[in-house]
Amino acid sequence: MLCLSKFVTKKVVKMPQTEKIKYCLTFEKKGVAAYTSHLDVVRVFSRAFARSKLPIYYTEGFTRRPYLVFPYPLPLGVIGENEVLEFALLDEIRDVNDFMDKINAVLPNGLRVLCVTSDELPAVSFAVYEITCFTNNNTSEYERFFKQETIKAEKFSKKKGKIAIDLKPVIKENNVLSDGTITITLPVGENNNVNVNVFINALADFLGLKPEIFCAKRIKYLP
Repeated sequence: MLCLSKFVTKKVVKMPQTEKIKYCLTFEKKGVAAYTSHLDVVRVFSRAFARSKLPIYYTEGFTRRPYLVFPYPLPLGVIGENEVLEFALLDEIRDVNDFMDKINAVLPNGLRVLCVTSDELPAVSFAVYEITCFTNNNTSEYERFFKQETIKAEKFSKKKGKIAIDLKPVIKENNVLSDGTITITLPVGENNNVNVNVFINALADFLGLKPEIFCAKRIKYLP
């Protein structure tokens, strides 16, 4: 008699998750972590939640992943002082400090959770950056750069490749401090985003310097 049991595929029944509870997390990205790509940062936080044994909510579908939303990815090499991340749990956070300790204990050097709230992701249109140069702090040259009628730059597009743009109309605000530090406000978001490295490349080209001698730090977001 032919046995069919070995040809029968067992049906895996997925147990439904309870309703997710969303939270907003603020973290910093400094030191060597600044040179960690955005995709690697996503993987690091996914593993951190898994290792911390917290009741993380997973997305539905064939490939289930921890529910993590990074609305404003940080460009490679840029320091982040107040980056935001939305995540979801299956249970309420009863002790915020204990929660942060569990996550920070499994995060690598340079990544650290600063606070956790139950607030929704903030509506953001701009980001403020602080830019310093390791070798050149000629404030008069910086001011001459900003006084140009057009600030020529090159921006990379996945569809069009490199395209020439004018940064002048998209710079909301800029300030050159006496110590040579530049603060600049640029658009950020899915529909209108200017990578601060595009600005640095334009500034370095104007000054005849290498972009690598500049350091950028995203310090806050604006509505």
